[in-house]
Amino acid sequence: MKIKTKYLVFLLFAITLAFRLYMAFSVDNFSTETSYYNLRHINYLVEERSIIYYDELSYGGRYILQPPLFFVIMALLTFGNEFLLKIIPEIFLSFLVVIVYLMAKEISENEYSALFAALISSFIPIFLEKTINNISVYSLALPLLFFMLYSLLKIEEKFYRNCFIACSFLLPLIHPIAVIFIVTIGFYFLILSGGAIHTTKLKREAILFSVLAIIFIELWIYKKALFTYNLNIIWQNIPVNILEDTYKEFMVKDLVLGVGIIPLILGSIGVYIGMNEKRKAIYLYAAFVLTILLLLVLRLVTISIGLMILGIAMSIFSALTIVKFVNYFKKTRFHGLNYFFVLILIFSFIFLSFIPSFGNNLNEISDEKLNDMKWIQEHTTSDEVIVGNLLEGHLITSVAERKNIMDINFLLAPNPIKRMKEVDLIYSSFTEARVLELIKKYNIKIIYLSEDTEKLYGIKDLNFVKGSNCFDWEAKFYVFKC
Repeated sequence: MKIKTKYLVFLLFAITLAFRLYMAFSVDNFSTETSYYNLRHINYLVEERSIIYYDELSYGGRYILQPPLFFVIMALLTFGNEFLLKIIPEIFLSFLVVIVYLMAKEISENEYSALFAALISSFIPIFLEKTINNISVYSLALPLLFFMLYSLLKIEEKFYRNCFIACSFLLPLIHPIAVIFIVTIGFYFLILSGGAIHTTKLKREAILFSVLAIIFIELWIYKKALFTYNLNIIWQNIPVNILEDTYKEFMVKDLVLGVGIIPLILGSIGVYIGMNEKRKAIYLYAAFVLTILLLLVLRLVTISIGLMILGIAMSIFSALTIVKFVNYFKKTRFHGLNYFFVLILIFSFIFLSFIPSFGNNLNEISDEKLNDMKWIQEHTTSDEVIVGNLLEGHLITSVAERKNIMDINFLLAPNPIKRMKEVDLIYSSFTEARVLELIKKYNIKIIYLSEDTEKLYGIKDLNFVKGSNCFDWEAKFYVFKC
């Protein structure tokens, strides 16, 4: 990069990071229950210098299958400090603007259109919603995935070849999103063959090595789950009613709301334009877009992660659209429209992406709920079980440090469908006898009735406790004493 461009890219990185940190520190607590789940695993690694493979608290005790590297890296960088855990993920995610710039410059061959592409990639609506103020594995997985694709194009250079090999090992040890790369490669070679373009022997060997490495690592991590669920491992043993929401049908409105108008329009035009040019870089990124679209349509990837990746990929292709329009105007007598076109892009970004991003209220786990978890910790023993709604399961194990009946980590979980029905029964039943059976079955000490649970089940209290002598009532806590 030229010196001037380096400064502009650094400035863009700084603006992105400043925005993300401003939003993250506008609230005190993390935004998702999963953040506290990850925090627990990081702290355990710091304190015990070991990874949790058998969780004594989740589902009352169960094995956990998940790539461990994210927890190791975050433990080494933060030592479990929550202040640092707010900052480090935002830094990692902000590096995406640099990677997107490099990728966009590769296909557009124009620095300024690449800068604009990097800018809009930072403000993808669903990307901001799902990653800001969150201890998320995607803070590492997404930059690595995109950098791996970029390194593949530069495989002839030793530095990028080494980076590509490193990513082939690191990415599957962080998240199974690495499988997306394998599918992308399949489409890439299919498109290349259609365009009568051939790859070098070095690139083919590097790709084969990478694919084998990813497959080996994924099988090593998930072999037990694969034997248990076969190909159904894709849906992670998620109960059907939750599966329909998590892997819901892909709709046009999801594209508009999740990806955003600017990257969607400019990116779609860019893909169309790019497919008419026989260039390996464009073919690779087009294969990547096609992979994500196919996985979304077939419901093989969650709608949130699919749209996050698609939004960033479309931002890359928007650079091609911009440079093609600018070059077109230059060749006509309306070359003055270039400035008008650029102004439209800038104002569109400001009013459709930047300002709305500030207007969005950032969710956080409330102080009230965290205090409730601490109350549970103080008033129960370590072997007792707490009932909460499904999304509170991670808070029960991570903040209250007590056993739950279930949480959203369904892979290898014992009978999640049955347990969900039993939790529903506890909160909605009018019959004390049936609930008492479940209480004794799971050794339940407290039934936690939060405001979220009241809204979820449409109740104000537990119907079966009326007139019962087996419960003490403490605000939101129904303490079993028989």
